[in-house]
Amino acid sequence: MLIVFARAQRLDILFRTLGNLAITREVQKEAIGAAVGRPDAQVLADALRRGRLSVVSVAPRRVVALIGRYPNLGRGEASVIAAALQKGERTVLLDERAARRAAALEGLQAVGSLGVLARAHRAGVLKSRKELAEALQDILSAGLWIAPDVVEAFWAGVGGRP
Repeated sequence: MLIVFARAQRLDILFRTLGNLAITREVQKEAIGAAVGRPDAQVLADALRRGRLSVVSVAPRRVVALIGRYPNLGRGEASVIAAALQKGERTVLLDERAARRAAALEGLQAVGSLGVLARAHRAGVLKSRKELAEALQDILSAGLWIAPDVVEAFWAGVGGRP
C-alpha cells in the first residue's frame, strides 16, 4: 500500500487521514532500500526524514513464525502483522489478499487502500466523490490491482460513483 500511494504521489492522503505511520525495518528495506533511485523510494525516504514515517523493530522470530504458518506471506507483510501483534495494535494496513487473510486469522483488522480512501472521504480529506475518484484512479494507475467487483462494492459503500 505504502509504495503504491508513494508512486501515485498521494502519500498525503495517508498522512492526513491516519496521521504519522510506523513501518517495520523489513518494509523500509523493501520500499526504500531495495528501490534506491526510484521516485517512490525517494518520496518515502523524504517522509521518513520529515518524521511522517517512523521505523519499528520486530523480533525476527515472530516474522519467521508467521511465514511458517502462512507460507504465502512476504517478509514485509509478515513483519507488519508481527509488529501489530507485538505492539498490541488491532489494525494493520495491507492490500495483499494473503496478508489480509493472515492478519484476520491473527485477530487483526486489515485496512486496504480502498478502506483508506473511504476513511479519507468520510473524514473530509477527499471532500467530493470526484476527488475520491481521482485518488482511486491515481493509485490504480500507479500499479494497484483491485478486482472490478471490489471496486463496485467500494463505490456502493461511499454513496455511488461521481
